[in-house]
Amino acid sequence: CDSSGEEHVLAPPGLQPHCEGQCLIWACKVCKRKSAPTDRRKAATLRERRRLKKINEGFDALKKKTVPNPNQRLP
Repeated sequence: CDSSGEEHVLAPPGLQPHCEGQCLIWACKVCKRKSAPTDRRKAATLRERRRLKKINEGFDALKKKTVPNPNQRLP
């Protein structure tokens, strides 16, 4: 139980694959609240990786058009 008075939403006995007292993650507000920051951080990391990949691809395209030897490292 949580200090705010909310209780965990436990899975029925037939749906508990590996441990007793396992919550239904999709229905348990207490567990959702615990995992939210981690999920948000993972999502933000993925967004940042995609953004940087697009930026790097843009720089590579620009380098190929402007530098005589695009494989040479820029100073």
